[in-house]
Parts: sequence; C-alpha cells; structure tokens
Amino acid sequence: MSEARITGDGEQTKVGKRAIIEERTGAASVVERSSERNGTASEAGRRVWSRRELLGCGLLGTGAVLAGSVLAGGAGGGTVSAAVYGGGSESGEAVCCEDGSNLPVTASGTTASRRLGDVLAELGSAASFGEAVYPADATAILQAAIDHFDVIDIPPGNYAVTELTVPSRKTIRNRGHIRGAVRVIGPDANERGLYSRERVNGAGSLAAGATVLNGSFPGYSVGDFVMIGLEGAGLASINQQGYDFAGVTAVTPFSLTLDTPLRWGYPDWYAAKTIGANWTGTLQRGAYTIAGSFGHLFAPGDLLRIENRSGTDCWYGIPGHTELVPGGAKAYFELVRIKSVGTSELVLEQELAYAHTDPVLVKMDAVADVTISGGRIDTITARGCDNLRLYDLHCSALSVGYSVGLSADQIRADGQSPIICGFSHIRDAVISNVVTRGGTGGTDNGSFKMMSPIGVSVSNIRSLDTVCTSAQGVYPFFLDFYFTPYAGWGQEVTVGNLALSKPKQGAPHSLWATGMRDMTVTNVTAAGTIRFSKCSGLQAAGLSAGGALNMEDLIDGGMVTGFQAAFVNVLGCSDLSVCDGVVRGANGQNSSRAIWVRGGFARPTSERVTLQNIKNRSTTAGDTTIYVQTATDTTIAGCSDRPGLNRSVQIGSNAGAVHYGLNSLRNAIDVSSAINGRTVAAADMALQGHRWDRARLRLGDYALWVDAAGTLRIVQGNPTGDSDGTVVGAQS
Repeated sequence: MSEARITGDGEQTKVGKRAIIEERTGAASVVERSSERNGTASEAGRRVWSRRELLGCGLLGTGAVLAGSVLAGGAGGGTVSAAVYGGGSESGEAVCCEDGSNLPVTASGTTASRRLGDVLAELGSAASFGEAVYPADATAILQAAIDHFDVIDIPPGNYAVTELTVPSRKTIRNRGHIRGAVRVIGPDANERGLYSRERVNGAGSLAAGATVLNGSFPGYSVGDFVMIGLEGAGLASINQQGYDFAGVTAVTPFSLTLDTPLRWGYPDWYAAKTIGANWTGTLQRGAYTIAGSFGHLFAPGDLLRIENRSGTDCWYGIPGHTELVPGGAKAYFELVRIKSVGTSELVLEQELAYAHTDPVLVKMDAVADVTISGGRIDTITARGCDNLRLYDLHCSALSVGYSVGLSADQIRADGQSPIICGFSHIRDAVISNVVTRGGTGGTDNGSFKMMSPIGVSVSNIRSLDTVCTSAQGVYPFFLDFYFTPYAGWGQEVTVGNLALSKPKQGAPHSLWATGMRDMTVTNVTAAGTIRFSKCSGLQAAGLSAGGALNMEDLIDGGMVTGFQAAFVNVLGCSDLSVCDGVVRGANGQNSSRAIWVRGGFARPTSERVTLQNIKNRSTTAGDTTIYVQTATDTTIAGCSDRPGLNRSVQIGSNAGAVHYGLNSLRNAIDVSSAINGRTVAAADMALQGHRWDRARLRLGDYALWVDAAGTLRIVQGNPTGDSDGTVVGAQS
C-alpha cells in the first residue's frame, strides 16, 4: 500500500494513501524533542496510522491537510508530530467515521492500541520529560480538524479546550467530553450574528440623539453603512442590547457623522461597517415582499434583520400601555430568510411577524447547516445560525440566539448559571425532549428561557432544581419579550408537555410566559405557580398548578380551559374566558379568595371576563369562591362550590356589571346594583329556598322573591334583607 510520510517540521512526502507519523523511542530530553519538531530526529521507530484508522479517530476527512500540528508525546518519550494527509472520499469512510475503533500503533518492535483521546490526553504530560513542554490543551488540533474537515468524529475521552469555533457546513459527532466552549458563529459576525467589519471601539459614552462619533475611523468613507453597538454590558434601564444603523455623511481624522440620530444611549460603544439599507414606508404584518432593488446588497438564502424605526406593533405600542424606556414602543426587530431577489423586490420565505414603519434592513453573517451531536460539551453558544441542528448531547450551558431554523432534540443540560438553556430571538425552530437542572441567579431568569421567539414549537421539557437568591426568580420555564430596549412580541409559539418543578428559593413560578402573541400552551404540570402576563390571544389548555394560576393583563380574546390550581387570579384582562377548571381553595392565601377578578399591573380594569364551569372544592370556612372588583361586564356561569364558605360571590369596589348564568353556588352572594341575572331557558326554572339575595327574579328595576314566611315581596332596586320591600301576596 502506498503511503505519505509526515516529518517533524510538517513536511509531507506523498507516496500514496497512508500517513506515517514518526515517533522516537526511549527517553528523550526537551532538546531532543525540539530536534524532532525541527525534523532532525532519527527514524529509530515510527507509528503508522492507516487512512481508515485516521478516519476512525476523526482526523481525516475529505480534501484536507493539517500541516505542522503537534499531537502528543509518546509514552516512551517520542513525539507524534505534523499532520495527516487527506484526499477525496473513499468507499467505507462513513463506517470508519462511525466506529471510532482502536488505532494500531507500531513503535520499536512493540504493539499497542491507542485512541485519539489517549493521544490528546498526553498533551502537557510531564511523565517523560520532567516538565510540560506543550500545554494540556486540545484546542489547536480539534480546531484544525473542524476548519479542514466537513465531518469530524471525536471518540471517547476528555478534551480540554479554551474555545472552538464552528463555521458553516460542518458536522461534529462527539462521544467524548469537550471541557470548554464551542461557538457557532460567522467569521465576520458581531456578538449577535450581524455582518460586521472594520470595528472601531469608541471612547466615552454616546447620548440618544447624537449624530457625531468622535474618534479615528481609518478606512471609513462617506456613503458607508455602519452600526453602533455596545462595547460592554450597557445599562439595564436604558439599553442592554440595542443597535443603531446609519449612513456616513462625513469623515474627518477625528470624527464620523451619521445621517440618522441615535435612538439609544450607549455608556460604551463601538462602530463597525455592515451591509444594509434604510427603507421608507410601512411593511404590514403578514407581508412577504419588500419593494426595492437590493441585488447589490443581498442574495437568496441570506438571513435579514428587519429593525423597526417608527412602527408601534408591540406591547408598549398599544394605547394606554406605558413604555419603560423612551422610544420603547418602537423597539423591535425580526429575522427572516430571503427566498429570492428580483429587480424590484425582495421575496421573503416567512411572512412578517410584525408591522414595521421606516425599517432598516441589515444582513446577518449567517452560519449555515451545522450539526453537533453526542457526548458532553461544557458550553455551546450559537449566534446568527441558519439550519443549526443540535441533538443527543449533554452540556452545562446552551445559548442560541438570532437564528433561523434551529432543531434541538434530546438535550440534557445541568449547570449553575441563571440560564441553562437559552434561546433569544430565534425563528422557525423546533425544540424537544430537553431536561434542564440547576439554574441559579439573583434576578428574573429561566433555567429554560426564550426571548421573543417567532414560529417556535417547544415540547417535552423537564426543568427542575432552580434557585434565586432574591425575591425575584430563576424559573424552570420562562418566556420573555423585554430585553432593553427591545420588546418584540413572542409570536406564534406552541408549547406542550412540560413537567416543571417549583423553584427552591425566590418567586414560586414554575412557568412564566410574558409578552407572547397568538401562543398555544397545552399539557403543563407545574409544582409551583403558572403565570401568564401581557399576552395577546393566548390559548391554554390542560394546566395543572401546584400553586396559583395567574392571568395578568391578557388581551384580545384569550381562553384558558381545562385547569386545576390552588386558586386563580385574573388581573387587568380583557375578553378572557376562564373555563372548565377546578380550584382547591385559597386556604388563607390570596386574601382567602379562590377566584379573584380585578385590575392588573398595566391595565387598571378587567373587562368582559367570563368565568364558566369552575368548581371550588375548598372547605375552608373563611374562603370566598369568587371576588370581583375594579372590573366591568364580568360573567359567571356554571360555577359551583361547597356549603360552609364565607361567600360564594363577593362584590368589591368598582365591580361594574356582573352577569349571572345558571350556577350551583351554595353560599351567600353579595348584593350590588350592578348584579344582573340573564337566563334564557325553554324549561321550568326553579329558584330553590327562601333567599332575597339569590332566589329572586329581576323584573326590570324590581326584585321579586318569596321570604322565609312564605310571602311574596317586591322592591325597587336590590333588597337589603328578607323583610325589605312590600308584601304583594301570600298563599292562602
């Protein structure tokens, strides 16, 4: 069989399709090892790895040369140096890549079996040399393999790395433990996947409204399109992740002038050239074309960030909702994939999730078609990815952001950070079969967390063992939308089959979903509280909460059905139906109110809330089944409770109109001028008992009932007691 000889200085003599990686035997000094690297060592012994064997350890792929990489020192003091020769694909390569079999080693007449993991483990070994000649770090060899091969198989073993970067169209099949970070990000991408080059770090701060950047900007010209971003962490109350985009109108040796004022303040900042354009007009939600000629900027398959400037299609843009950051009502963006580029329009693959006015169109430096599977990787970070696939792996922290087409399945994640599995501004993703453990922090965060997802399906999640060191929470499952300055809706998200523990410390929410629009949630079992807030058109079914079920500031016709919880709070909701549920009772919590309808945090009044077919199982004498205040047009129908409670219905201040259907409520009902019973029945109707407060008829402005003595009474308005009004008759 022909072969290739690779010597210590990286020189390769091709004599066929084998690689000989030379090794000295016996004791060797540091000087001798240096000689080997320089190619002056004798050939007293040698290690021979066939092409198929190299494939088995993941070091040989298609069309690649790894020149001059030092792999390891041999057990006898020799060195395995240089690299491997690769050519075109051969029959049987896939099998070799999969099996990861032992590599035959021949040195000085002896035979041993070695794996890549064994070889890499020797990096930095002091056993033979008295001191570490090479650092115990596998970064260089693994990065070289990733850079040059399309498919990289990593056999069992522990691999210490600092950081590995994965470019487009790579497949990593891991069976070892990569003790370090793996990043999937484009070569010209900034921290959030945007195309970025010729970055200049600024000095001092920038105020909102500024148009001049002070500093030196070599290589910048009038007409360049630039981005301004945060150099550091930013200010939570103003800007944690914001960008501005503008054209350059003037350049001096000391400054850069922009054609558009900055929207946000930057406590520290940088500027960089990017690829993009301003667009004037309004793009409607649901549109999938953008008029204009963009062939000089974008190409089919590009990922595009569409950043709104003047539209208000977000939570804070709704009239009456106070923005927390100046300009926050206009702060949102989305990612789309370009399907085609014509002479007069862009055609998008996805319809727009938001309406945009005068937006900016900015190119992402996308990493496409990366697959990572198997083994354990301490930290995985991905930014600006297109069709990233992660499956069957174990990690301590997973963070995917600003990406389209993610598929993540069978992920086990355990760590001590505030976010164990985090997904920010992702679109068209499927995430399933994930177990997270150990989220720990001091402010609102989530062990499993998504920020402003669009078109994402999440299923089969188990999240447990979270701790927050403050009164806020690290929640097992957290869907959020507000990361200053941006507040884009989470849009068209489906969530199902969640099993969530209760946080061990901090706020008791097992699930908190806020800022979601048109979201569907099904089959959730939570040991703690389930909380929905600031959602539009929420549809939720099959909820089991060990604590409360809280619905806060929900709008646009949501429905929560098929639930059981300790108690229910409806705060500031409009057009919400809460149906077919069981409450176990407040039992001294929640002001002893099993169901409490009232104003919310953002919306001061609940409007047109329907409570239907809800059963209160409480037997606590101090409990009230339903309490209504600061509301209007509340409907109660088909509800029931047990006798012996404080009240069935209690009317608080500013309760507004309360409408009754047929109920089986067995305790006192407070009177109110706003109480209306509206029942249409094609059958006999029985009003059981002698009760002025519930066994009565409303005829116009008059109430009619039979008192305890069996006399028929009438009063204008609402009776205040059994003897109120006028006797109009008695049975003779």
